[in-house]
Amino acid sequence: MSSCRVKSAQATAVCATAENSQANPRLVMLMLGVLAMLAAVVTISSVSAGDVAVKGAWIREAPPVARVHAAYFEISNASGTPVQVTGVSSPAYRRAELHHSKEIDGVATMEKLAQIEVAPGKAVAFVPGGLHVMLFDPVTAKTLGDEVPLVLEMGDGGRLEVMAQVRKDASGHAGGHGAMHHGH
Repeated sequence: MSSCRVKSAQATAVCATAENSQANPRLVMLMLGVLAMLAAVVTISSVSAGDVAVKGAWIREAPPVARVHAAYFEISNASGTPVQVTGVSSPAYRRAELHHSKEIDGVATMEKLAQIEVAPGKAVAFVPGGLHVMLFDPVTAKTLGDEVPLVLEMGDGGRLEVMAQVRKDASGHAGGHGAMHHGH
């Protein structure tokens, strides 16, 4: 008997088929891995579709040898309850973190944040010199105009996928809008 545990009917059917057949164990693990990734992307959330939106996502262009980049955007919450961004990731970088830059007594500081809350009916701007996403160790060099996926992890377990464009600055040089919606 297998210890196959899943949350969807489709995955349960695949799991049952795998347990009752002579399937290649590697193929079974591959199928389960694909299903787990799909389940992570299609997460049901308590905030309805379209209530949380991101616009203007961009990443500042950096020299090809740069190991740290920064991403900026505006996230808005049209729901009646607060929402939290509890993390961020990108397949284009080995690590990503929520950060806040500020000046204290004339000294510039930056701190890693555990989460960002967006109040009902409000928007929060991630801008140079303020809130931003730090992106560490790019998998490949990024060039002007590249589209880079970012995944915002929400406090309710949902995920918000955003495309950010590599630009020289916030003015939009290199075109595009990078907006996506919280799709569940």
